[in-house]
Amino acid sequence: MAEPNLMARIFNRQATEERAVRGWNCPSEEVVAAYLDQALEAGKKGEFEGHLANCLYCRTLVADVVKLERLNDLAGAPAALIERVRSRARSKPGLFTWNWLPLATAGTLACAVLAAQLLRTPELSLTPNWPAPVGPAISKSEPPPQALAPGSDIVRR
Repeated sequence: MAEPNLMARIFNRQATEERAVRGWNCPSEEVVAAYLDQALEAGKKGEFEGHLANCLYCRTLVADVVKLERLNDLAGAPAALIERVRSRARSKPGLFTWNWLPLATAGTLACAVLAAQLLRTPELSLTPNWPAPVGPAISKSEPPPQALAPGSDIVRR
């Protein structure tokens, strides 16, 4: 079988390759198609092959068409094999559903048990339980001095 990326390589040339640009003297697509179909006259065929020797665009065009034709000519899968695969795909359509039923039931039951366990447990607080902060210390004023008896002297330092 052909390479899987052959089509991509044909249409997306690498950046390292020189980009082919159609020249003013390139023959028309009809002439290229006639050359590929081997319908050109001998004189025109020689002239076109001389042009191919010097024109990257036309060489690339012819090479791409030849590659695509080879891709289309690849043999497909035999018809008997395709019919055998189709018949197996049609047979026993309900088998797939019943094979997965025990596994689906077990999964559902496990999810239900997990959900019940998560809902039953109390929510744990992720923040630490610090004691309440102590209120600010209010400076207490001393009781007012008692009135001194008259005539007592107050000595200050």
